[in-house]
Amino acid sequence: MNTMQDIQGILAEKTLAVAGLSRDEKSMSAAAYKELKAKGYTLYPVNPNADSIRGEKCFPSLAALPAKVGGVLVFTSPAHTEQVVRDAVAAGIRRIWIQQGAQSEAAVRFCSDHKLMAVTREETRRLFRRQARNFGSSRTPAYWARVQFLLNHWRG
Repeated sequence: MNTMQDIQGILAEKTLAVAGLSRDEKSMSAAAYKELKAKGYTLYPVNPNADSIRGEKCFPSLAALPAKVGGVLVFTSPAHTEQVVRDAVAAGIRRIWIQQGAQSEAAVRFCSDHKLMAVTREETRRLFRRQARNFGSSRTPAYWARVQFLLNHWRG
């Protein structure tokens, strides 16, 4: 189960792969990529269907990355997420953030079975609910402070 420390751990990594970076400027992957880039992260876009996106070279797979990364942010369709997670393990990547909309049961199970530090929608919700119970309500200032903490990492 994730803890705030797990979430902070992946966000503390300054070199990340972004699997499933979209050409669509309005997509969540594009927004996250732009925000993290602006915060000084070194990012490697992974998209087997593109040679480049917004002038950045794309890599066809995690195995093709030119440097070691501290984690991978997964924005692929759920049908591809398990393979991305498997590829991450093969590439020695142990920190994985599976964005809402990319999650599949098989990928989450694989992460659990291999004891990967995987941040998923359900795990993040579970963490916030558990912490909110300690403060009496999911709408307490403490709850929103934790939500804001996560958003600040993406938006500055």
